[in-house]
Amino acid sequence: MLPRVTPSIHETAAPNLNSKGTLDLNGGKIVSSGGLDSRTKRKNIHGVLNAVSWGLLFPFGIVVARYLRTFPSADPAWFYLHVFCQVSAYAIGVAGWATGIKLGSESKGIQYSLHRNIGIALFSLATVQIFCVVLEAEKGPQVPALLEHLPSWCRICHPHPRHFECV
Repeated sequence: MLPRVTPSIHETAAPNLNSKGTLDLNGGKIVSSGGLDSRTKRKNIHGVLNAVSWGLLFPFGIVVARYLRTFPSADPAWFYLHVFCQVSAYAIGVAGWATGIKLGSESKGIQYSLHRNIGIALFSLATVQIFCVVLEAEKGPQVPALLEHLPSWCRICHPHPRHFECV
């Protein structure tokens, strides 16, 4: 005997809401939506920008600063490469973050709250790090006192007590 099944609505998970196609009942054909729509392209752009920024440039800049500065022959070059990687990663990350915020604001019915919160936290920490670098460059008399008020988790990875990095 077959179990009794009651019809109900489809699940409202993201893959179910994002699936699209056309069913031609007269011709008996099923047609996919084909190419990528602009929203999917922006999702891909968001992913690529953040993968390059957070997955490649930021870690590479950290590795350069950590390991290349020990070689005296690479003395000024390691620093400029480190700064280039970090600033480029931040700029690309801002573009990826802004794309993600825009995608989230346009989304109706689908919310990736954990993904969104992680993105906002990473962007905030990176912005604090850039802010600390700018303050360190100015080196005014109030800067050390201001930087000492940052939490201890913001002051790791560098032996110099006035140079901070948020990890």
